[in-house]
Amino acid sequence: MSVELERRLRSLRLSGTAESLSARLLEAERADLSCREFLELLIEDELCVRRDRLYARRLKRTRLQRKNRDAIMGIDLGSSRFRSKYLLK
Repeated sequence: MSVELERRLRSLRLSGTAESLSARLLEAERADLSCREFLELLIEDELCVRRDRLYARRLKRTRLQRKNRDAIMGIDLGSSRFRSKYLLK
């Protein structure tokens, strides 16, 4: 794959396609895939990459929320220090 093509795919935010294009081209040649089958594989690769990234972002956010919740649960809301610092502002 040419550098220019990879740059264009990434500028279109198709990094999953950019990553799998070389392998899919070889596969298409070996398996004698039609253009439609080839395109379906590329689109499936892109969707898988996006789904995996979304899952990773959600998992990371959940972990952060859990850490924040645990930190908040450790705060003594009845302490005068908490009331004076946060509630009286």
